[in-house]
Amino acid sequence: MKYTKVCGIVRDKGASGFYRVEQPLTFLDDENGFDVAIGGAGSGMDNSLFQLLQTCDVVILPHATSEESLRLVTVMKDMSPSKKVIIDHDDNIFVENNEDKLEIAKEILEKADGVFVSTTKLADVYGEYNDNITVLPSSLDLNIWKPYKIEKDDNIIITWHGDSSHYEDLNEISSELKNISTKHENVKIVHHGLVDIKVHPYKQILLNTDIGIIPLADNDFNKSKSPIKWIEYSALGIPCVVKDIEPYSNLIIHGINGFLYTNTEEFEFWVDKLVEHPSLRERIGKAAQEYVHEHFDASKNSKYWAEAIKTITEKKCLSLH
Repeated sequence: MKYTKVCGIVRDKGASGFYRVEQPLTFLDDENGFDVAIGGAGSGMDNSLFQLLQTCDVVILPHATSEESLRLVTVMKDMSPSKKVIIDHDDNIFVENNEDKLEIAKEILEKADGVFVSTTKLADVYGEYNDNITVLPSSLDLNIWKPYKIEKDDNIIITWHGDSSHYEDLNEISSELKNISTKHENVKIVHHGLVDIKVHPYKQILLNTDIGIIPLADNDFNKSKSPIKWIEYSALGIPCVVKDIEPYSNLIIHGINGFLYTNTEEFEFWVDKLVEHPSLRERIGKAAQEYVHEHFDASKNSKYWAEAIKTITEKKCLSLH
């Protein structure tokens, strides 16, 4: 049996490389017809990236915007036989101000045989530079992202997670969080910073969260992100209050599998409701969890990655959006 050898390059230990390269390719390795290898600085694997690139048929490179990435893509295309090069983007790089970096990114996109993105909005963005765009949603390994029974006390834990680049989002509802803490003596608000992505599900479980909040500034960058935060919370059965903008507004049915807010007064109102009504938290969390199990199971969605890679190796054009 002839196998398609796929090499994924992971630059660091962040969420992008894990969700968009390492995890899907690990599941892809179980599909018939694929031989997968993962290399790069963030892979944590003892391998020679140069050897992997020489022997593979397909290279998947995330967030390629550097001169180093451009040289790599050029070398891959100049090899005999030429390698198929797939670029993956899970955010909108064109909202950045570095013109030199963006020009390099455009050249890479034009050289690539295909581009994988996480949302339909990104498909529109990158479709200007490459005709072969495939939407592959970021998904979770639900063998890991599952709720555990942890004994609860009387406290209601509300969590937000993100790094310093998202403080603008959090600042939008800072006054409302103070109000909620004042009104409800049993409420604890936890800011969850970045951890190693492979530790992240266990950290989230140990926080014993009752309510997740996802505030977002209404800008093009946030609208182009994947809804991975809501997917993570929902996989654990945690109900969320989320800003009513894409990509979350495409998935959340208000009052069914989450709550959407358009202004800070609405944010405070729906958080209050979840704090005050345990049965509401349970109902919303369960519906969100069921939605994630149906649509964002990485083991099931690996077939879409397999189809997309096969299509590119066969020089056809496919879009799943």
